[in-house]
Amino acid sequence: MTKKTEETKATEATAVDYDAMTATQLNEHFGNWSKAIRGLSQLGYERKEIAAMLGKRYQHVRNVLVTKLTS
Repeated sequence: MTKKTEETKATEATAVDYDAMTATQLNEHFGNWSKAIRGLSQLGYERKEIAAMLGKRYQHVRNVLVTKLTS
């Protein structure tokens, strides 16, 4: 078995159906609203989709995504 195949199988085994999750479940899965917004964005969801999934306004999603994190 090649490494790529192992990675693909691992990804498929841990795949989560984010579309089927409620806003509260997404919040709990990621830790908080901002982390949920950033996480869904990294997964390829568009801002309008994230806003609809989380029940947040588009502007809130945009603000989270354009604000740089400081350490």
